[in-house]
Amino acid sequence: MRRALLFLVVALATAAPVWATTTIYVRTDSSAGTQNGSTCTAGNSGNAAYQSLKAAVDSLPSTLTDATIIEICNPAGAPEDTTSIASTPWDMHTSATNYLWVRTDANNRAKVPIDTSRYVLHCTDVATGCLYNNIPEHLRIDGLQIILTESTAIGAVALKGSNANEDSANSIDVRLINNVVKCEIYGTVASTIGIESRYPSTMGTPTSTAPGVTYVVNNFVSGCRTGIDGDWDGMKIANNTAVGNEFNFSTTNTGSYKNNLSVLPWWSNGIGFVGTYGADDTFNASDDGSQPTTNGTTCTPTFADVARGDYHLESGDTCAKDAGTSDPTGSGLFGTDFESGTRSTWDRGADEYAVSIATAGTATASITEANVVSGGKTLTFTTTGAYWEPTSRGAIQYVGGQKGQFAGTTSNTTITFNLTNGIASTPAADDLVVVSFCTGSTVDQTLDIETTGAVDYTLIGSELYANDTFDTNMRVAYRKMPGTPETQFRFAGGSLNAADAAVWTVQVYRGVDTTTPMDVTATTATGIDTRLANPASITPSTAGALIGISGCGAGSTGGNYDTTYLGDRQTTTQVDTNDALIASGWHLWKSGAYDGAVFTNGGTDTTSDSWAAVTYALRPAVTTPFTDARAAIASGCDSAQSEGTGWDARRSTILPTANVVRTSDTVATLTFAADATYNITAQETVTCTVPAAALDTNAAIASSPTFTIDATMGTSGLGLLTVGVGE
Repeated sequence: MRRALLFLVVALATAAPVWATTTIYVRTDSSAGTQNGSTCTAGNSGNAAYQSLKAAVDSLPSTLTDATIIEICNPAGAPEDTTSIASTPWDMHTSATNYLWVRTDANNRAKVPIDTSRYVLHCTDVATGCLYNNIPEHLRIDGLQIILTESTAIGAVALKGSNANEDSANSIDVRLINNVVKCEIYGTVASTIGIESRYPSTMGTPTSTAPGVTYVVNNFVSGCRTGIDGDWDGMKIANNTAVGNEFNFSTTNTGSYKNNLSVLPWWSNGIGFVGTYGADDTFNASDDGSQPTTNGTTCTPTFADVARGDYHLESGDTCAKDAGTSDPTGSGLFGTDFESGTRSTWDRGADEYAVSIATAGTATASITEANVVSGGKTLTFTTTGAYWEPTSRGAIQYVGGQKGQFAGTTSNTTITFNLTNGIASTPAADDLVVVSFCTGSTVDQTLDIETTGAVDYTLIGSELYANDTFDTNMRVAYRKMPGTPETQFRFAGGSLNAADAAVWTVQVYRGVDTTTPMDVTATTATGIDTRLANPASITPSTAGALIGISGCGAGSTGGNYDTTYLGDRQTTTQVDTNDALIASGWHLWKSGAYDGAVFTNGGTDTTSDSWAAVTYALRPAVTTPFTDARAAIASGCDSAQSEGTGWDARRSTILPTANVVRTSDTVATLTFAADATYNITAQETVTCTVPAAALDTNAAIASSPTFTIDATMGTSGLGLLTVGVGE
């Protein structure tokens, strides 16, 4: 049942019109009940906030009679919102003055990478979409974090703006702005889309004159089959960053695409900008050369931390910074970036590079020499446009992959590294090389993977054998590259039999723990009566672990597996008397047990066939970037004076490393320790410069304002110890 809404009438100046604004609240630590959502308080009745965004949308009347704001006001750490709002809840009509605006308060505004302590709309295996508009012609979705997890074959849309059921006579104004959309895809999934807008069916065709506009501006979209898709002339898609989608942007020669930034995923041979683009699609950039040609650029942006999903631009970027066109929508509506930073010389993508650090704290107001002697004063550094480096980081990068095959032989077979789809064509020192090797056979063989100097690679799991009419032999092994990386490896004795086909893959990773590369014991599985490998489940123990899966089969015919749920899918086959096929890839672990799906396709499957599979988990090497930068942060506070017992001489005592604390992604706090030796005869002016190593943007920034310390103690160093103000 729809509930009547409370509203607040706001009167303008005498000569101006009067309109009403309704605000209703959502906080996920409320509970379902009879509340009206008129206050940001937890509960299940009265004026309490709604428990979910869907509950708030369900409460709206069929026609809005005032401008309506749904504001999300979660406290830190409140539960995720797991209820999708697809199609039918969005059944209300709107107008230019009676629009619907879904937004967050400042504490829940979207961040990149996604901050799970803030509001997250997280939908899993939904049939239609997560937030999927249906009828509202005047809708604003602003500052949300949306995660779409899909493991079904249906496919869905994470965020949909305009739709076929909207009334085109009502002059559409839909704004999808400042959102972070992330897809998590497992298994064979259909066309999963991050952000989509569709033309109203009353238009007739997508190229008809647009009855209004859908703005898609300042969004980050990652991990989807298609990042941002549009099919009508009313779309204005500007200053979006799409990373790691198979197809980052898609169009049917409709709408306007400007200032967008595309980076393809490690594992995909997809397309950054797919479809037909027109002369109005300008100033876009892509790393694969697919961007529209008018003022477009082929380049790879330098992001702060790709592995962590931090797509802020680094200070040294030359791809996106200052490379866009101003006011790309032509509306004058969007003069700020994703984080509300003012755009001056416009960048491409959702982030406008503009970093500043504000100094605050008790040390910035009326601080005296006595205050320093007593200790306890604080400096607070708050960043804008940058994040502090994390206290610890563990992230594995994909260097590249390779595959191959050969007919049966008993001779050594040497392979030269020629990696693709990653960040390098050959391994570097400390990179971890994983080689998977399989043969089709009729007997149990012990395969050998080694260096050209006859040093064996380290076995992962166990040597596997599956016994059927056509037997599978499988060996998976790894090697950490030495200081002078090897350029080749070999299969000693080839496939060990002239009738046995051999297949192999290589996967190379960087950032793996060099002491304990295997996070947990690898799991293995074998089977007969089919060639379709079914990898065993594994449960890693370390955040940031990367799961690798290799599977192979044997039969009387060859074939290629389909393993679309794996990153960097390497698959190949070889025909001989005893044929073989193989596939391998990786999956970034989130939590709990991970059970890879059964491989599909693979040619003609028979009950004479067999298979084997190895599942392993790699442990990331953990670094401590903020901890390592603390001493430099403290020493970056420098006095303009140089007395022998003044700030610069006593700085290490006043600001010990342990007193530099990362309070949040954007706040660091420095607390003065007591120093009885500090003694000055004249006022000191201290300027703090934060080192590049402390910030994700990799640039040193001077904090503002400076602060001063007044001389009050003379030369005794003791006389005023008891009168420190506020101590």
